[in-house]
Amino acid sequence: MKNLRLTLIIFSLGISSTAIAMEDSFADKAKPDFDSIQTIFQKMGAFQQMEITLNFDSLLSSRRKDIEHPAQIKLSGAGQADLSLKLKVRPRGRYRRVRCDWPPLRLNFSGTELKGLNVYHKYDKLKLVTHCQDAGIDAQTLLKEYWTYKLYNEVSDSSFRVHLLEVTYIDANDATRTMESYAFVIENSQEMAHRINGELVDGLGTKTEAVGATSYQHMILFNYMIGNKDWKLSTQKNLKLVRHKNSQLFTIVPYDFDYSNIVNSAYLSLGEPNHVSVEENAVFSGSFNDKTSLEHRIQEFKRLGKYDFFCFKKCELLKKAEKNKMHLLIKSFLKTIKNKQKLAAIFLGMKIK
Repeated sequence: MKNLRLTLIIFSLGISSTAIAMEDSFADKAKPDFDSIQTIFQKMGAFQQMEITLNFDSLLSSRRKDIEHPAQIKLSGAGQADLSLKLKVRPRGRYRRVRCDWPPLRLNFSGTELKGLNVYHKYDKLKLVTHCQDAGIDAQTLLKEYWTYKLYNEVSDSSFRVHLLEVTYIDANDATRTMESYAFVIENSQEMAHRINGELVDGLGTKTEAVGATSYQHMILFNYMIGNKDWKLSTQKNLKLVRHKNSQLFTIVPYDFDYSNIVNSAYLSLGEPNHVSVEENAVFSGSFNDKTSLEHRIQEFKRLGKYDFFCFKKCELLKKAEKNKMHLLIKSFLKTIKNKQKLAAIFLGMKIK
């Protein structure tokens, strides 16, 4: 009994200290006003092309290991002077680095160089989403994932920003060995949290009650729309949690949409579009407290469906056939949300009269 009491005391102290640490974290990590800084992600947004020179063989032979490799990039674009930077890169991701001929990369910039450019040096690491196998064929898959991020930008500012680049990879040991493709960089996670006036938290085991209703409902409706099952709140799978000052509720920010039906990556063999149902993912049951809350969000998505959800149509790089597939999937969702009985069955587990 004494041991049990001691355990309970230690456990309660652990909870208290964690809560105190979270309360004080904003004070401990004083940051400049976000609008007063420029980040390397923001700076890259002014460029359209990137050359990246690195050792192909060394990178590919160690793709399963988190080994960094020296590299150099040169950024260029209309009306911009070329910008060259040294950095380190390593393969990233759990599945793509194994399945793909060319792995996604993490770019790790030199803090010293960033300071020299008057760029905020703390957000020095960026994810680069690359083609998987054939650079030409996979370009369409990559573009669809890029536009899926852009679609969620339309839903909420609490989302990851992305920037598309034409990339030429050059082998450091043989400059004639090159590869051209598209890729996009994703905003640094801490930078994203800073931009929306919060900070990242490690919320393993987080339950729905700890998440702000608006961001949670945005996320589940969006993932339903694009046919994405590859997320889980309790393990923070493909989700980031942001805590805001003076709030105990987290903001939820989704990412990694390559398993979604709207992207329909060839290497995943997802098959036909299939929206997530209550039976397949019980987290949908009771996600909305009442029909008023559900109907409010539905009205938001209906307004976005008038134009914003089809912003990808202006992309000249996307083939018409791929645009049509994305269009049909979104139209199917917009048709579904007009059916109150179906919506209630999916998200409320009740009938709406």
